[in-house]
Amino acid sequence: MKENIAKKYNAMQSDIEKKLSTGKMGSLSLYDMKTICDCGKQLLIHHSVNTVAKSVADYFKRFGFMVTMDFNNVNYVIVEA
Repeated sequence: MKENIAKKYNAMQSDIEKKLSTGKMGSLSLYDMKTICDCGKQLLIHHSVNTVAKSVADYFKRFGFMVTMDFNNVNYVIVEA
């Protein structure tokens, strides 16, 4: 499981680096990119992470992670699919 998360996280990191180098960040802000990196590190440790940012959750979903709403309908729960 940890290897799958690491592979997906590395793909996300290279995509973020490419976006930053070209300046074409799309709908992601710099804060979103920092949050994505922090959430990825937490995923490697705990295998799940919560976030309130829909753009961050959607970005993780693009890379094959499972994203669901928490029971409070505020947080998004991200886990390895």
